[in-house]
Formats: sequence, structure tokens, C-alpha cells
Amino acid sequence: MTTPATSIHQLVELVERQANVIVATGTGQGRFDDFEADYQRNDRTLATQFRRLGFDPPFPWRSLWEWHGYYSQELPTYASRRVHVAALKRKALEQLEEQANGVTVHDPAGGDPTPTWDVINARIRGLINEYTGARDKDTWQDVGRRSREILIDLGKLIASPAIVPEGQDPPRGADA
Repeated sequence: MTTPATSIHQLVELVERQANVIVATGTGQGRFDDFEADYQRNDRTLATQFRRLGFDPPFPWRSLWEWHGYYSQELPTYASRRVHVAALKRKALEQLEEQANGVTVHDPAGGDPTPTWDVINARIRGLINEYTGARDKDTWQDVGRRSREILIDLGKLIASPAIVPEGQDPPRGADA
């Protein structure tokens, strides 16, 4: 079963809700059995959608009982539990904010004179993330421009002077 794509706004709300449940159950303000089914359902959605965006899931516990096992060993005070969950939540919300605001072209390897397959693959992953977050005409155009730059570097990577017919000039760098 596939989970339908969830908007960034919905993911922000879900991260907030999930963090509240984790803190409540870790500080004696809620019973695990009252929240477990919703927690697991929300966790599956968060994990699926964060992976789709190229991020790790925000909370590492697949159930509240896993959370209990973790905090029982690692976080002895209510304050330490709140701080830990707040840090995980903050990181997740920052990732979502960057994704939502990712409307500028940023291609760190653009113009690299010696592209490699690893660099090309990393740039394509970044392009996929930008494409996933595109919501307006300007952002779609940025995706297109970035795609063109990646294609040019791909052309440089696979170009070989041996395949140019004798007597013909080789294509210029941007003729991908």
C-alpha cells in the first residue's frame, strides 16, 4: 500500500502532533495504550514522506514502547526527554522549511570541469528534491535550468573525441 503525497504543511502539523505525544507519554501525562495506534499510523506516514523527500524520519521509534525503552535507559529526567524530543522536532521542521522554501537554483557542482558519475548522481538526487517541492512557474523554470546544467555535465562525462567523424569539429561544451 502506498501513502499519498502529503503537503509540507500537513507534515509540519504531523511532526508537531507526534512530538507532543512522545513528550506526553515520556513525562507521565499520557498512557501508551491511548496513543499507540495513532502514533504508529502517523509514524508510517512521517517515515514514508520524509524518505520521499530524501530525509531520515524525524523520530527513530516505530512504537511508543520503543520510545519507552530508549528513554528508560538514556533519558532519566522529564527535562532531558523534553530537550531530546525538541531537538529532533526542530531538525525535522528545519528540513521541511528548507524544502518548502527551496525555490532557488542551487547546484553546487554546476560548472565543475571534471564531472564524475557520483557527482552527477548526487546532483540528480538534488534535482529530484527540487522537482518534488516545485509549486509555481518560477520554481519549475529553475528545475528546467538545473536539468540543462546537469545534462551538459553528463555530456562532458560521456563525450569521447573518438566518436567525432573525421573532418568535423567536436561539439562545444554546452551542446549537450
